[in-house]
Amino acid sequence: MFGLGGGEILLIVVFALLFIGPRKLPELARGLGRSLREFQNAKNELSSDLGGDRDPDSDGGGGGDDARADGAGPGAEKEDGR
Repeated sequence: MFGLGGGEILLIVVFALLFIGPRKLPELARGLGRSLREFQNAKNELSSDLGGDRDPDSDGGGGGDDARADGAGPGAEKEDGR
């Protein structure tokens, strides 16, 4: 977890209790959790928005110049069997 061991985390918690106080610490942690959740939701929403706006031809399956209505695209057999 961020390169911190158990001792370092315990020391941070003790300092947080001393400086912030036991009454404010749960409130502060709740606010931090909500902020992180909102950030992650915004990140996921942005990621899905950007993923949905991709060009359908970019993945190769979206009817570009290679696609023909009769299904005979590049590499298809010719009618005379060659």
